[in-house]
Amino acid sequence: MLTKSLESKRTLLRAKVPAASMAMSALAALTLGACGSGEEESAASEPSAAVEALSTDAASVDLLPADIRDSGTIRVGTSTDTAPFNFTSGSTTTGIVPGLVESMEQVLGVDIELVPMDFPGLIPGLQAGKIDAAWTVLNDLAEREQMLDFVDYMKTSSSLLVAEGNPDELTGIDDSLCGTSVGTLRGSLYLPLLEAQAAACEEAGAPLQVDLFDDSTSAQVQVRSGKSSGFVGLATVIRYSASTVDDGKSFDAVEANILPGYIGIALPKGSELTAAFQSALVKVVESGNYDEVLESYDASSEALTADQIVVNGVGTGQLK
Repeated sequence: MLTKSLESKRTLLRAKVPAASMAMSALAALTLGACGSGEEESAASEPSAAVEALSTDAASVDLLPADIRDSGTIRVGTSTDTAPFNFTSGSTTTGIVPGLVESMEQVLGVDIELVPMDFPGLIPGLQAGKIDAAWTVLNDLAEREQMLDFVDYMKTSSSLLVAEGNPDELTGIDDSLCGTSVGTLRGSLYLPLLEAQAAACEEAGAPLQVDLFDDSTSAQVQVRSGKSSGFVGLATVIRYSASTVDDGKSFDAVEANILPGYIGIALPKGSELTAAFQSALVKVVESGNYDEVLESYDASSEALTADQIVVNGVGTGQLK
C-alpha cells in the first residue's frame, strides 16, 4: 500500500542541546536529505502549552536515584542523524525523541540533557557511565536485554522507499523485487532477507541486485535517479522521508510490515533510573502528549498504549 503524508507543515518539538555539541549535530544533519543544518548555538526553547499542562508526578520523582535528584540532570545519549526521531533543524534539535524528552522533563521535574553521539558509541558510552541512558532508534532484542534494560516506547516495522508512483511496482521483500536493484544500509537486519530473496530471484531467472549503502542520503540519490528501484528501512523513517524530501514530490513509501518489533530507551542493567523512566513515560502517554508528538511526525501507527510502556517487553514476552 502506498502512503504519503498530506500535511505540508509539521510541529517542531524542540529540546535544548549543549552548545559545545551543536557542531556535531550540524555535521550529522548533513547526512539527511529531509532536514537542514545549523551552525549557531541552540537557543533555549520554551515548552509548548501542551507540555506546560503536565505536572510533576511525585511517584515518578520518588523513583529517581538520589544522585539524579541532587544534580537535577539526566544525561541521555542520542544519535542526531535519524529523522524523524532526532535531527537538527536550524539551530535546534527536533524530532520524536526531543518532543518526548520535553514532556518527561515536566513529569520528572529535572533537566534531561540530550548528548549527541555517534550511534556505535551509544552502548559503550552507556556502559562506561558517560551517559545515564541512550534514547534513539535502538531495537529491544532479547539478547540485548542480557546486558541492558529497555523501557519500550514505540513499535517498529519496515517499508520500502521508492520513486514517486512506484514505477517498478514493488510490494515488499518478495517476488516483486526480481529483476530490480534494491538496497538497504550496510549491516542492516534486512540484508539476510534481501539475500534470501535474491537467491530465489536468481533461481527464477530474474536476478535481484542488492545494493548496500552507508547512509540514507546515498540511497535516496540512487532511488531518485532510477539507478535503484527501492530502499528497505524503518517504516517511520521511510514514511517521513517520502513526505518531506523535495516537499514530498520525489518518493513514496511502500508499507511492507517487515520484521515488526519494538524500540526502547536503553539503560544500564539494573539501573535505578529505569523505573523512573517507565513511570514518567506512562504519565506522558496518559496525558495525550505522547500521541501528539507521534502524530506530528506521521508515526501514530507505531504508538504504544500506556500498558505497553514496559521494561524489557520483548525478552519477558509482555510485548508480542
